[in-house]
Amino acid sequence: MKFTRITLLGLALLFVVGITAGSALAATPDADPGADPFDKWWNDGQLASLLQLDAATIEKLDALYLEHGKIILDRKAALEKNRMDVFACMEKDPVDEDQARKEYKEVLQDRSAYYMARFDYVLAVRKVIGKERYMRLFDYFTKKWGK
Repeated sequence: MKFTRITLLGLALLFVVGITAGSALAATPDADPGADPFDKWWNDGQLASLLQLDAATIEKLDALYLEHGKIILDRKAALEKNRMDVFACMEKDPVDEDQARKEYKEVLQDRSAYYMARFDYVLAVRKVIGKERYMRLFDYFTKKWGK
């Protein structure tokens, strides 16, 4: 099967839409410190007060942020690199369909690893702050984002 340039552009567009839709959770709704659960939300005085965070807990959260943040960034970088490989593969004429599928499978694996790293961070935060404070934090972000 031979792909025309328009067909390839259409496939690339669908791919980009699929990847970016899957990355919607990574978007920060606002610029304030309490806008994103993957940011240092505990620096927001309102949240720190709401959750009654003490200095020891904040120190643990800072350590988790650094530890997990590096892993999350590594996973995100791997995802972006493999996305570029898929785009490069799709730009070739004729397209090597087997190679394109292989590259795309790697993107899916990287995306899964990226979201798993983010979830591992959430689990670690939950362990540090406990159930009650986690539920208050969850309610805060649910109301803030209107979801």
